[in-house]
Amino acid sequence: MEFNEQGFQKAELILKFMRNELSKAEEQELFSWLEEDQENKEFFDKLMKEPGLQEELAFFQSTRRDEAWDEITKELEPVGYWAEQDRSNHSSNYRSLLRYAAAASVLLILSFGAFFLLKKEKQQEVIAVKKQEIKPGGNRAMLTLADGRQISLDDAANGELAKLENISIVKTAGGQIVYQIKDNNSNNTDPSGPIAYNTISTPRGGQYKVILPDGSSVLLNAVSSLKYPTSFSASKQRKVELTGEAYFEVAKDKARPFIVSCNNQTVQVLGTHFNINGYSEEGVTKTTLLEGAVRVKSSGGSVDIRPGEQSLLASNETLSVSAVDTEEAVAWVNGNFMFNSQDLGSIMRSVSRWYDTDVQYIDNIASRKFTGSISRYENVTEVLNMLELTGLVHFKVDGRRILVMK
Repeated sequence: MEFNEQGFQKAELILKFMRNELSKAEEQELFSWLEEDQENKEFFDKLMKEPGLQEELAFFQSTRRDEAWDEITKELEPVGYWAEQDRSNHSSNYRSLLRYAAAASVLLILSFGAFFLLKKEKQQEVIAVKKQEIKPGGNRAMLTLADGRQISLDDAANGELAKLENISIVKTAGGQIVYQIKDNNSNNTDPSGPIAYNTISTPRGGQYKVILPDGSSVLLNAVSSLKYPTSFSASKQRKVELTGEAYFEVAKDKARPFIVSCNNQTVQVLGTHFNINGYSEEGVTKTTLLEGAVRVKSSGGSVDIRPGEQSLLASNETLSVSAVDTEEAVAWVNGNFMFNSQDLGSIMRSVSRWYDTDVQYIDNIASRKFTGSISRYENVTEVLNMLELTGLVHFKVDGRRILVMK
C-alpha cells in the first residue's frame, strides 16, 4: 500500500537521522517533510524525546519491512487502534510489537496513532474549505467622477461621497447612488460649456442602482457601465451611454427626451420603464418595454415598440419587433434567473457574469435549450443542479471554473 510504504520511508529517514547516516538528498527529503506544516515538526520533536526510542529504532533496522508490516497488521486486527484503547489491557502485545512498529509510527497509528487520525481530519477540513460554494453577486461597482477620481462603492461608507457644484452624490444604505440637487436656482452652468460626465461600472459578480440627477433610476447588471452627465439642466435632452445590461425607470420630462445609446442603436423615451440587454458577446441587442412608449433607432431603420414588445438589433444592423414575456426579460431585476427555451451558451454566460466564474465546455452542447427559473441569490451549485435535473447536461465545479459536459 502506498500509504504504508510512505510511512516506512519516513521512519527509515528518522532512523538514519538519529544514526547520522543521512545523505544530502535524504536530509533534504526529511527537512522538507518537517517544513510541510508545523504539526509534522511538533510530532517529530515529540518522537525524538520518547524514552528508549533509539534502541527500538535500531532494532527495526535489522527487521525486514514486509515481515514487520505483516506482523503489525495481524496483531492490530483484534485489538483495534491503541490510541482509543486502554493500553494496560494490551501491555505485553504493545511492548512486543513496539520493536517492529517504532520506526513506522511516524506515519502509522501506533503509539502516536491519534496524531495521524487528527491530522487526516484536519486535511479533510482544509479540502472542504477549498471546495466552498461559489456565492452569488451583490452590490459592487466603481464610480468614476468627471475629474478622474475613482470611488469603490464596495468599500465606501454610506453618506455623501462627493460634491459637484450644487449636486451632492450620496451612497444610501440600500446599495444605490443618489444625485441630490442642493439648490435648483443656483445652477449657473454655461449651456455652451463642456458637459462633465460620471461613469458607474460593475464587475463580474456585481450590480448597482443609480438615481440620476433628473430622478430617473437605472439598475446595472453585472459587467455593465453607464456614462451620464453630472447635470441635465444645461441640455435639451438627457443622454446616457450604456454597455452591458440595465433596467431603466425614466422620470417624465416632456421638454427633454431621455436617450440611451447602446452599441449601434439609440433608444428615445419621454418617461417609461424598459430594459436593454446589450452584451456584445450575445450578438444581439434586446430592448424590452414594460410601460410607456419607446423609439429604437439604428442605421438600419427605426421602430416603435409598445408595452409587452421587444426589439432586436442584429449584428447586420437590422431591427425587428416581437411580443415577448416581459417577466423573463426583467427576471434579473427581480432577483431571478428565468429561461424559456434558452440555449445553454447564453445561460452559462449569465451565470459566469453573475457568479464571477469561468465556463469551459468539455462537450459541444452549448446550443441545447433549457426552460426553468431559480433565484439569483442561490449558490451556483443550486442553479447547476436545476439544469442537471433535465438529464441533458452535467457540471463539475473546479475552483472558480465550471466544466460543462454531457
